[in-house]
Amino acid sequence: MKPITYISREVKSMKNKITIEDIAKDANVSTATVSRYMNTPSIVASETAERIRKSVEKLNYDPERKVPKNATIEEVAQLAKVSKATVSRVLNKSNLVGYKTKNKVLHAIDELNYQPNLIARYLRKQETKLLGIVLPDISNPFYSKVLKGIEEIACSLEYDVVLMNTNYSEERELNSIQTLIERRVEGFCFMCHHLDEEKMEFLEKSGMPYVMISRTVYTNSNIPFVNIDNIRGGYDAASYLISQGHRRIAIITGPGDDECSSVDRFTGYRQALREANIPINPDYLKEGDFTFARAQELAIELLTLDEPPTAIFAVSDETAIGAIRGAISLDYRVPEDLSIFGFDDLEMAQFYNPTISTIAQPMEDMGRKAAQILINIVEKKPVEQIQLVLPHEVIVRESTSICKR
Repeated sequence: MKPITYISREVKSMKNKITIEDIAKDANVSTATVSRYMNTPSIVASETAERIRKSVEKLNYDPERKVPKNATIEEVAQLAKVSKATVSRVLNKSNLVGYKTKNKVLHAIDELNYQPNLIARYLRKQETKLLGIVLPDISNPFYSKVLKGIEEIACSLEYDVVLMNTNYSEERELNSIQTLIERRVEGFCFMCHHLDEEKMEFLEKSGMPYVMISRTVYTNSNIPFVNIDNIRGGYDAASYLISQGHRRIAIITGPGDDECSSVDRFTGYRQALREANIPINPDYLKEGDFTFARAQELAIELLTLDEPPTAIFAVSDETAIGAIRGAISLDYRVPEDLSIFGFDDLEMAQFYNPTISTIAQPMEDMGRKAAQILINIVEKKPVEQIQLVLPHEVIVRESTSICKR
């Protein structure tokens, strides 16, 4: 019998405890409407009241039904005829308990619907098995992919995650870290679009283990991070466009204070143009914000210049899609009239029309590597390398072609 069997049975029994939320869902009304029906049925519209009444009958809802008291570890020990210490060993998956004794304890747990107080247990052991995640925008597919990788490793090692979404707010970033400290997480993965000395000092003073993701820390060799070489990525993107005969190559970056996704990728773009003896045209440099709408506006600005570019390097796939929409609005054909190169290799890049040439980042692997480094630090295990630069890949698709102008 698996040690976690009692958890699944407890969850199954909880499903039988019907709540007002269950009634509201079944009747397709709000919980407030159900409450009004329970207290003063006459004020609820007759048709709605009838739906709620049928749901109450269907689900056998009884507001007087009491939730059974959770059994104690003493009661489990008494029923299994073992000591509390033996029950604790079984709960902690100790190998010191014999097969027959362990089964007796698990059967007692099942029978009593015992649910251990995990919080109390973790606090006694000075651990919570919680990891914090601080990211700028959960709706951004890049961060969602990284988060998936973090959760995969956390779950496999029996950690839970607490997610803090900052919406690119510097103040919310610092508040989020403070909240995670108060919630006693054991460490956190930190993704931000801007990292300055003040923020690094705050992170160090927190005294909590953390790993930076999608951020390269050049000034402090002791800060763990997982990233790609964004300068090289920008260089490779621009170099590919140059190899296709393009010389009028524009760039749409993200915000100027985003050191990696904007500054580093722009640095690589500039290096590639200089090596190819292509003058950098200030009119071709546009600062965006990673949104479709802004990228569309900037692409229109570029394509209405007296001498428009033949190619645009967009520093994110979302920016690339916005640029394509801007080009199409001016009756440009992509890639026949204009090549557009993105960055990230989000899923949408593979299915957009045209499919988007891009720099592929190993997003899920970045999350997995960061989570593993963090957990090793938390558990005081050896960490071979605390600063990882993962490889990227140039992906050529339909949005780019040989320059014909």
